[in-house]
Amino acid sequence: MGYWQISVPTVTASGTQGVQIFTYDVYRFASLPLAERQVGIDMHSASAIRHRRGAMARPGGSEAAWHDPGLQS
Repeated sequence: MGYWQISVPTVTASGTQGVQIFTYDVYRFASLPLAERQVGIDMHSASAIRHRRGAMARPGGSEAAWHDPGLQS
């Protein structure tokens, strides 16, 4: 089963940089634009903010990758 992995850069109030990773199953999000739209929603959720300990997300620098574990040998 394939999935999209979208990495969103983050920065804390003290300037420490990091990344928050979101993954989306291909069965629910068949295309990258659909997955990216969901990231735009999910990164503002209370759960995502808590996970990154209040760091600010910087979606303009996000990177996406397609993964399909079924294709690995």
